[in-house]
Amino acid sequence: MALFIASGMQAVMEGASAYADNEQMLLSAQLREEALVHREFEIQWRRQDVAYKALEKYRRRVDHKRHLVDEKSRQLSLLAELCSLVSAFQMIVLYEQQLPGLEEVWYSDVLLALWGIGSLVVPCVDLCIMVVAALINFDILEVSSREGHELAPPHPDDLYTEDGRNPEGIVVSPELFLHLWYTRYDNKFRHMVLAFSYTLPLFMFNLALTSLVKFHHSPAVAWITFGICILGTALWLRCHNGLITHLVWRPKG
Repeated sequence: MALFIASGMQAVMEGASAYADNEQMLLSAQLREEALVHREFEIQWRRQDVAYKALEKYRRRVDHKRHLVDEKSRQLSLLAELCSLVSAFQMIVLYEQQLPGLEEVWYSDVLLALWGIGSLVVPCVDLCIMVVAALINFDILEVSSREGHELAPPHPDDLYTEDGRNPEGIVVSPELFLHLWYTRYDNKFRHMVLAFSYTLPLFMFNLALTSLVKFHHSPAVAWITFGICILGTALWLRCHNGLITHLVWRPKG
């Protein structure tokens, strides 16, 4: 009887041990399966994190490019506004100036020729600068508006290339926009700034000639106002050497 009980106890213990081993194996298999699933999720999370960081980097570069586009657009708009202001002043002076009759005073043909030519050159040049600046502004804004899909960077074949293989490609980075600017527009922008800077002293010189015509009845007043305009021209030339030269200067290469 005792032997039967002992064998029964041993069988129960062996069964319990086998059951525990089986449960341990099942638990280990479940843990390994969960570890594999967690590993797959971790790989997906890392891929999503890398894609998200790449998208954030792409968006930051696009935002930086937009900031540069806004800066260039404001520069062109400011240049166009200044040109329209000066040309409007010149046309008002030309329109409002009333020449006295020939029986009242005699003017030199050279004086009238200089005054007429200068009064027309200033608005014509400024009008051309204003139109070209507006066209360049339209062009860079149109180029900046083509950025591809908002949630994914464009394909490399669709991008603007610096070697000229795809000149109409998408510009999404500040480096590409700066290359586009210096390749297409910077030289024109410098020439427009220089041309506008030369119309300012010409406008002041026209004011000086206008003062001679306006105050013909008082030579002293005419020459005083003429001297003031010439002084303003000299001051602008001093500013020109300190500001315009710096604005249009570019390093070689």
